[in-house]
Amino acid sequence: MKSVLETIQSGTDYLEARDVPEARLSMEHMLAKVLECKRMDLYLMFDRPLGEVELTPLRDLLKKRGQRVPLQHLLGTVEFCGREFGCDERGLIARSETEELVIEAVRRAKEMSAPLRVLDIGTGSGVIGLSLAAELGDLAEVVVLVDKSADALALASENRERLGLSAEQVVVGESDLLSGDIVAKFAPYDVIVSNPPYIPSGEIAGLQAEVQADPVMALDGGADGLDLVRSILASTPAVLKPHGFIGFELGAGQANEVAEIAHHHGLAETTILGDMAGIDRFVFASRSKS
Repeated sequence: MKSVLETIQSGTDYLEARDVPEARLSMEHMLAKVLECKRMDLYLMFDRPLGEVELTPLRDLLKKRGQRVPLQHLLGTVEFCGREFGCDERGLIARSETEELVIEAVRRAKEMSAPLRVLDIGTGSGVIGLSLAAELGDLAEVVVLVDKSADALALASENRERLGLSAEQVVVGESDLLSGDIVAKFAPYDVIVSNPPYIPSGEIAGLQAEVQADPVMALDGGADGLDLVRSILASTPAVLKPHGFIGFELGAGQANEVAEIAHHHGLAETTILGDMAGIDRFVFASRSKS
């Protein structure tokens, strides 16, 4: 019988030979899933022997990870802003940079007068809007999550239930950007957030295999990556309160142009913020308070 440590080492070697990023971390997460424990608990059981009851499902996970199936899809969950969300092929995998968008949006929202109306455009799995709802609590009158993908909306609804948020406070509905009736029903908004598709169409084929497992709809931003951002900003003034703001997550090299587009559509106060890697990743734009 192999021990936990031997299994981790052999699995890591298998994944590294297939160029899987963060191979040991992937192996540890998969073994923790099979053993139904926390990853850090593995360090207290390195000598524990593993039998076929445990190794058989682990081999299946290992094979799929070696084929570059995203770890989050194999685990079925992803941690985001300290909460666990369901994660599968129906929605974009939440990544750490997006947590920074939520943190800044929450900070700005808490400086505003409650109650607040919040809109998450292209919600996908719902992690942004649901995290805002959880963080803002009673400060938020309603948080509206919209997407044009029925599959994504189903996943977002499941995550709303996972977090124990009510359907009255968090409304999930279909809308192509800002065009849907559900957006109009709760307009105008104090806070609008979006992690839109922003990858140029021609670059998608060259993305890391795990990223390509995300829905193409959630990645493809058109020729220069900004088609949907332009559409959103063109419609924003009609649904944003005079004191409100909109916040985007963007790709490298896009922030300055998005700030200019926001100015063009009457959003006079724009701020560009970098992520932890120093990349200008976020643009926040506000309407004048006058």
